[in-house]
Amino acid sequence: MLSVIIPTYNEKESIIRTIKEAQKSIPRNSKYEVIVVDDDSPDKTWKAVSEYKDKRVKCVRRRKEKGLGSAVLRGFREAKGKYFLVMDADGQHDPSIIPRMLKHIEKNDFVIGSRFVKGGSAKNWSKTRLLYSKLAAMPAKSILDEKVHDPMSGFFMIQRRVYEENKEDITGKGFKIMLELMVFSEKKRRIKAKEVPYAFRPRREGASKLGIKTLVDYGLMLASLAVKGRVLKFVLTGLLGVLVNLGVLYALTEYAGLYYIVSAVIAIEIAILHNFLWNNYWTWRYRKKEQGFVKRLLSFNTVALAGMVINIAALWFFTEIIGLWYLLSQAIGIAIGALLNYFWNDMWTFKSK
Repeated sequence: MLSVIIPTYNEKESIIRTIKEAQKSIPRNSKYEVIVVDDDSPDKTWKAVSEYKDKRVKCVRRRKEKGLGSAVLRGFREAKGKYFLVMDADGQHDPSIIPRMLKHIEKNDFVIGSRFVKGGSAKNWSKTRLLYSKLAAMPAKSILDEKVHDPMSGFFMIQRRVYEENKEDITGKGFKIMLELMVFSEKKRRIKAKEVPYAFRPRREGASKLGIKTLVDYGLMLASLAVKGRVLKFVLTGLLGVLVNLGVLYALTEYAGLYYIVSAVIAIEIAILHNFLWNNYWTWRYRKKEQGFVKRLLSFNTVALAGMVINIAALWFFTEIIGLWYLLSQAIGIAIGALLNYFWNDMWTFKSK
């Protein structure tokens, strides 16, 4: 059984048409239900749905809660199906791809309606909006193991078990609930996702809900997911690597009798190797990596050394040019080097297939 979840707020003019289009697209003889979760819309969207005479369609009217993510989660809690489909009410998501999504869902955890794979499009967007969308997707891609071209999609299908496995973790505070589900799923196991192309359509009625608050919420959600996921592992690995570096430096200098500069070079390389192994088998554990082991090791070394050069350059710049205290300059340099180190490794060393 398929459960179609449609969160709404002031979508009275388009919701019935969207429901009818979805019903028409679902294969004949397929069992399904449509659950509209409405945040007590002033335009009485909830009333229009309640008056729609079809037992397979129900409306949940929320009077106290607000928010797209939490509305989707409420729909999940109400759903009875084996598969959950999430789509918008404004007509921008093309339900004609539902049969193709159903075809792939049995062998995948996520099936994503994608604007950015071959065959997909957002033709009504300006070049500026398209650029902003792709830039916003970059940090989202960096915190995922599975290679996804459209991690910001609000049009997706999941197996019920994906929700059941993660319902204690997900908050629904952001407006990109799929991204949150994917991040928490990847903390538990390797997931499989399939993207199905579709043409993103112009909004038929009403106004877009995208605003400053939505963008801020997205940024906060990304930061929260990053800290809870791969970025935290990367930071912890780096801190442990510092201890390895200092320990090897001390042992080689004090006990092996090596000149401290020689000890330092050896200690740095051992720490880099230590960090690589932890990041390869822990931080980016579930990613299907494009490069072989040796190439990844060489890439990691290159990135680490480049990060060191940037760190030293930042130390000099902020101390000599800006005039900051050298320890503060070093802290800034470490932060810049670590940030670049993470993104370079994500995009190069541990790049997805």
